[in-house]
Amino acid sequence: MSGSPISELTGYTFSGLGNLTDLSLNSPVAYDVIHSHAFDGLTSLVGLSINNDIKKIESEAFVGMPSLTSLRLNNAPSLTELP
Repeated sequence: MSGSPISELTGYTFSGLGNLTDLSLNSPVAYDVIHSHAFDGLTSLVGLSINNDIKKIESEAFVGMPSLTSLRLNNAPSLTELP
């Protein structure tokens, strides 16, 4: 998705990418919200890095990733609480 700024991640955004092991999201636009089940289906994902501001993360945003061992939320000054 390089070069395509998005402002939110909806449910099941990455469905169909179950073999993906690492994901790094870099956007010049802050994410208004990361919705519940946004990453659901990334069953092989080990590392997730989000490198921009996030205003809100809904509960269950990170469900469906049983292999996840590393989560990095960088440069997110607007994020004041995690679900």
